[in-house]
Amino acid sequence: MMRRLLRGGATGSGKPSTLLWVLSLCAVLALVAAGSWHAGERARGTTYLGSTRFDTAQAYWEKEIKLKGVSESVDELIETGNTLSPPREAHVLAHAFGSALYAVNGLKSLSDCPDAFFWGCAHQFIGEALVRDGLAVIPKLFSACGSESPEKRACMHSIGHGLVGYFGYEEEPLNDALSLCYSYSTSTYGGCLAGSFMEYNLRFLSLADLDGTLDVRTVDQRHLYEPCISSIDEPFRTACASELPRWWYFAAWADKDFASVAGEVGSRCSGISEGLRRACFEGLGTFASFSTSADVNPERAIAICSGLEQPALERLYCTTGVVLHMNYWNMPGYMDVCGRSGFDGEYLRYCESYASTEIEELGSISPPSP
Repeated sequence: MMRRLLRGGATGSGKPSTLLWVLSLCAVLALVAAGSWHAGERARGTTYLGSTRFDTAQAYWEKEIKLKGVSESVDELIETGNTLSPPREAHVLAHAFGSALYAVNGLKSLSDCPDAFFWGCAHQFIGEALVRDGLAVIPKLFSACGSESPEKRACMHSIGHGLVGYFGYEEEPLNDALSLCYSYSTSTYGGCLAGSFMEYNLRFLSLADLDGTLDVRTVDQRHLYEPCISSIDEPFRTACASELPRWWYFAAWADKDFASVAGEVGSRCSGISEGLRRACFEGLGTFASFSTSADVNPERAIAICSGLEQPALERLYCTTGVVLHMNYWNMPGYMDVCGRSGFDGEYLRYCESYASTEIEELGSISPPSP
């Protein structure tokens, strides 16, 4: 069983190829059925044993992008992907779209990749660029992310995923990926560093199981907070700690509603070293916001944080994580979260600062006294 996306074959630079992995996966899935896609067809494609053909999908999307343009083609990708099951079908389809997008438009279209279907488009796009040009392409990838937020942060986040997939999932290669990220962006929140840790933990790019199940990093109770404590350099530890709640959830409780296990996640965050506790609880709030669709109704995310048994300061950190997530994606109502959470005085001012400060500057905000 393949455990890593980028270990399917070798390139001239000595690094394996995302494209070769996808093609290898397609071979494993017996994607050799006859048939082709045509520009006038719905983009579901030829399937065999329930598996989307990468090659015909890639050719189809090239035609669609040239004919309809990027925006309309992205809409079609999302509409089509939402009809496919299991999840790996849409993921492979998005990989094919990323390959086509790179072939048609080159690096300038990296920011056009949607974040749907386990980031398949951006991962393939980045993989294509790395395979063709090696690490020398990294400055161009960052430049291709543009300057508009939150799209720029989401684009850089995808580069973080791609770099970990490129280097590998052990701790030493992780540090290589983090160092590259940090040389272009030192932001703790949501960008390249966060994408690197999310990929290291959840391994979207490995797709080890053919049913689309994530190959999540195993939790070792003896090393619950690693690599955040001692295995990585200090500048990376805050970003690492903020991704711990997401990892714990997917590793142990993915079949449960997050609200039902948030208390256990909070207990784990309380056990981390004091310097990383804020980041861990912010990560809890961020994931609470993500898992409860806070863009539609933030009340559930607010209730998760308010219901924690931890001290008020740690509940505050959780709530600022909700604000952070909503602010990051410019969701309606994020300015009101703090007032609806029952805080006052110094705690309320601290919370509101998360709604009024640029995402990249949040780390400079001093926390209130316990």
